[in-house]
Order: sequence, then structure tokens, then C-alpha cells
Amino acid sequence: MSPCLLPLPDQHSVMFSGARSGECGLTWSQERLWRMMRDEPDGRRNNLHLHIPLPENLAPTVNRVLDILRMVLIRHDSLRTTYKVDNTGGHMQLIHGQGNLSVEVLPLSAVESDGTWDDLVGAMRQHPDFVMDELQVRVALFTRAGMVRHLVLVFSPIALDDWGRAIVEEEIYQLLEPDGVLEPDPWQPIQQRAWEQSVEGQRRSNAALVHLSKQLAEPMPPLFPAAYPKPSAAPGATHPFSEAYMDSAVVSAAGRTLAGRYRVSFYTVLMASVLASVSVRTGSAHLQFTTVVNNRFSHRSKGGVGPLTQTATVSVELERKNYAEIVKATLNALLTAYRNSRYDPHALDALESAQSGRNATTSDSPRLFINLTNSRNATVDLAPRETAQRLRELTARTTFKWREKPMQGHADLYIGARPSAASTSFHSRANTRVVPREEIRGTLFGVEAILLAAAEGRQMSSADLQAIVRG
Repeated sequence: MSPCLLPLPDQHSVMFSGARSGECGLTWSQERLWRMMRDEPDGRRNNLHLHIPLPENLAPTVNRVLDILRMVLIRHDSLRTTYKVDNTGGHMQLIHGQGNLSVEVLPLSAVESDGTWDDLVGAMRQHPDFVMDELQVRVALFTRAGMVRHLVLVFSPIALDDWGRAIVEEEIYQLLEPDGVLEPDPWQPIQQRAWEQSVEGQRRSNAALVHLSKQLAEPMPPLFPAAYPKPSAAPGATHPFSEAYMDSAVVSAAGRTLAGRYRVSFYTVLMASVLASVSVRTGSAHLQFTTVVNNRFSHRSKGGVGPLTQTATVSVELERKNYAEIVKATLNALLTAYRNSRYDPHALDALESAQSGRNATTSDSPRLFINLTNSRNATVDLAPRETAQRLRELTARTTFKWREKPMQGHADLYIGARPSAASTSFHSRANTRVVPREEIRGTLFGVEAILLAAAEGRQMSSADLQAIVRG
């Protein structure tokens, strides 16, 4: 059945009452996301989706799923929150103790494949830009023979991050079980806000700003400084961004092999490989980049549904380092950056403004953004080491494609990766004025080649890395 021929959805509501309510300013992470969604034209493409195939043996009815959604909605304040600007121009969050969430219910064709959900609900993700006075979640149920077979939720990132999305998914599956039990008293954004305004929160912010001040003062060489001439740019001109997508099973398999070998996280190995590939392609031995950190460092916040993400600035020196040394340097740099990733964004604005006049960077300095999704459900479990033959076989499954229409962006080079046990999906976007299109493909395949060579036990000097990526 073609998506355009689907019948109009039935409209249901999840009614909630007696939940926590309150009003307060935004958390640091909410403030960051507010700016992104209000000020950046492509903010709506940051919507997060969650697709949950429901097990047929449990045969959940629509009402049963609505009851489960009500329980999850009441447990997590961020799913019942709207936003406003107060009389002083400050940003506020309003946590609603009662209300309702609209839910669409659509039937699946009897011959419809369960794998077609993306075609059916893809339009849900193209929601208009952030609307302050609406709940930041939308829901659709897809039924067959009166039973719900698919549950799809689309969230604004101001409602949760990838970690929180994993918690929501885990709780829904637990509640589907007759004896499912949830952890009590999850951490809420209003509690996070109170911690950030406390003496300890301000101390952590001030320490982070000292670190960021040193990072911002470092000169950054331009991306691709010598190999490619840059087209002239008129003041205020915009440039198209090429977007590429790659999915690789060998990245996940080789990455978990190396994580076990070096006794580090999968994300450290993946980040080191991305940096090595970028360094080879750009010819830069010193990389400074921005990344997203899920601030889940205390036990209490691990069960919280709400955004706890902020950006961190990371500097890594790769000159004359072999692969093992790059992994170690990446680990040390990430640990330092992660320790300094909780800060008041208004205080950072003041710091950046104060430093703007004496910053050693130039207008051609790179804006490199690397986002490796680090969430509970994206963790790649360590497994027995794959044989070299098995790794080679996995390379045949790699797919790569370009987005047909150029998009706009904000970082000169953005590399995003969402790892899973089966494969790692990459999304890269690059400013065509700064990053030649062919370098995007070369960089992504370079990550795969580096991981494969290292997993096979090949010793890689800096010269070897160049040969592997450029070869």
C-alpha cells in the first residue's frame, strides 16, 4: 500500500492528570537547544525519532499502549513541558501536571512489510520548526487486526537526548511485560536546573570556562590549507553543503575488536579513527573540534529523560603518532574535555565576546564538528574477535550515497556517527567553499580502512596511515 493511499488516522488522546507541575528557567542544555531550534534555520532536522516494533505474542491493544504512554508521560516531566519567554525576555519551561497528548492510529495493510515504517511515518519528522507552547513529542500507532504492531514517537531534542530516548524505549518494553518494574524517582530537568544554580554547579561551570578559555585562545589552521584553492566569498554569502551517508558493518566489528584490545570504549576507538582520517585528508597534524557530550557522570542523572547534552571543545595533536598513540591521545583529550563540558552558556557567551578581539584564529579557521552518538542503546557490546577473513567479508556490505539536493549548515565539516552492534551509520555534511566534495567520501572510507587495518593487526605508523587512507 502506498503511503499516500493510507486512510486518515484515527485521533486518540493520552490524558494525564495529577503529575508534577512547576515553572523555572531553562537548564544549560535546554538553553543550548533553544538557541539551535530558534536561531538555526535547519533546527527542525534535529528531531529524534523512536520506532518500537511491538511483539506479536503480547498482542497489545490500542488502549493498552495508550496506558503505557500515559505512565511514561507522567514519569518524565520533559515530555509534559512547554516553553515561553517571560516579561524580562528570559526563557522559561512550564511543566504541566495535567493535559493530553494527541495520538494518531493507522492500520497496516495485511500484506505490508513490518520494515516499511519509515515510508509510512517519514512525514512525522518534517514537523514545522520548534513551537514553544506545544508538547515536544508526537506519537503514531500502527495496527493490524486491532493490535498495535508499531509505535513511533518523534521528539524535539529539547525534550530528550539520545540517552533519554533509550530510556523511554527500555521503559515501554518493560511495561509491556505483565510484571514489568521501573526504577523509582527518575531525575528531572527541574532538579538539573536547581543543581546548575547551586554552589557546586557554579563551581563546575567556572572550572569549565577556565579550560574553554585556553582552548579558544589556540590558533586553528584552516581545513585543507594548501591542496585546494578556495572560491572567493562575497560578504554574507551562503554556500551549499554536500551531504553524504555511509553505513558500514566492518566499522562496528573492527571497532569492538580494537576496543577490547586497547581496553577503551568503542567510542574512543571510533573517534581516534575519525581524527586520523581527517588529519590525513586535510594534512593537519593538530585538530581542534567540537563534539557533543551526554553529561551523565553522576548516578542520579543516568535515569533522567531530558537533555543533558552540551558541546565540548577538544584538541588532539597527531603529529608523528602511530595508531595506538592516536588512540591514547584521543582518550586523554576526551577525558579532559568531558570533565569540562558542564557550563553556563551565558557565561561562555561573555567569555567568547571578551576573547574575540584577541583571538588568534582567522575567518578561514575550521569549524570541525564530530558527533558520535553516545547513548545507552547505541553501545556496541564487546564480542569475540572476528577473524581477518570475516572482517574482509563485511566490507562488501558498506553502502555510500550522496544527498541529491545541497543543504545549508553551520560547521565547515560535520561528521556524525550512530553506532550499533550490526553496523555504524555515518552522516557527513561539508561546506563546499571549504571542503572539496571528494574529500568527504575519502574521509569516511578512510575511517573504515583505518579500523580494518588496525583490527587485522597491521602496525601503522603515521606514514602507514597516510598510505591506507590515500590508497
